[in-house]
Amino acid sequence: MIPELKYFILKNWDKCFHGPLKLKEIAILQRTSTWLDEKGKVVFLIFGDDDSAPFLIAKIVRNERYNESIRKEFENLSYVWNQASDDLRTNLPKPLKLVTIAGKLVYFEEAVPGRSLPFLWASLPFWAKRRVISQSMEKLSDWLWNFYSSIGIQQKQLTVEDVKRLFLVPLCTYEHKHILGSVEKEFLSKFEDSTASLVGTTLPLTGCHGDFWGGSILVDEGKTKVIDWEFFRMPRLPLYDLFTLAIHPGFSFGKVYRSTLFYEFKGCFHKDWFIDLLKVTMNRLSQRLNLDASILKLLFIMVLIQSSNERDSTENKLEVGNQWRTFLRFYIQHENECYLLNF
Repeated sequence: MIPELKYFILKNWDKCFHGPLKLKEIAILQRTSTWLDEKGKVVFLIFGDDDSAPFLIAKIVRNERYNESIRKEFENLSYVWNQASDDLRTNLPKPLKLVTIAGKLVYFEEAVPGRSLPFLWASLPFWAKRRVISQSMEKLSDWLWNFYSSIGIQQKQLTVEDVKRLFLVPLCTYEHKHILGSVEKEFLSKFEDSTASLVGTTLPLTGCHGDFWGGSILVDEGKTKVIDWEFFRMPRLPLYDLFTLAIHPGFSFGKVYRSTLFYEFKGCFHKDWFIDLLKVTMNRLSQRLNLDASILKLLFIMVLIQSSNERDSTENKLEVGNQWRTFLRFYIQHENECYLLNF
């Protein structure tokens, strides 16, 4: 695929990319995504001349049957780009072109400079880790607010039908997909009862990146940038992205963490400097959104339910079963110990 990509880029440079071609040569580095099955993406980093950083990104899927995911990412990012403020655009990849090359749908976007949070954590000297990550989290709070404001915040006074659509339908889907134990049934029944109190309350519905883990967040010269927009949704329940980051930051912080997704999730149940940072960010965003702290537990539970519904265990061969359901069941057993939601 690399020769075909190179030929297309050089031949169509003036029409698809940056005007008259000034490069003498381009180099392409292939990088696979973390999804190892046929639905997974292949990402190509495209370099000009002797540049040390890519200026262009191309994405394809392993199997043409799943071209729709490439099209969806291009359409999502194009929508966000068109809605974004000028300031937000400087922190997004610019969507460029969606074309078919050698029978494969290929999506091009401008490369965004920066290092992901996991890579940044791994590359920093020990004495600088907390300081730099803390500064990055402060910027992240501003980025999320800028994102919400640009895409639009819907202050929604919830009706019975709204509560059914936002909470009860996903809950019903979850209950029908799984065989529930008695403890899980009792917890979900109480959760359903608690949603009745939401009727008549005002809830801010926001845009949602949908895959807001540490690998999607880049830091460059103190600026926060966000990539990989395939799972963008709107409108969605508030703080969905921030809760996703709490569950899956993508890197370890100490002895209570291990390098698996489940042990990252368990970090939400320990007092830790990073979780403290997330709580500060959550409080800042809640105040800006006029969001009552009493609803945060319901929102967190809904992130686990919806994520479980949306992730088929056969999609990712790195996972054993549906880990999001494992998270929910662990939360049910240790609800009162969740430090993230302990105010």
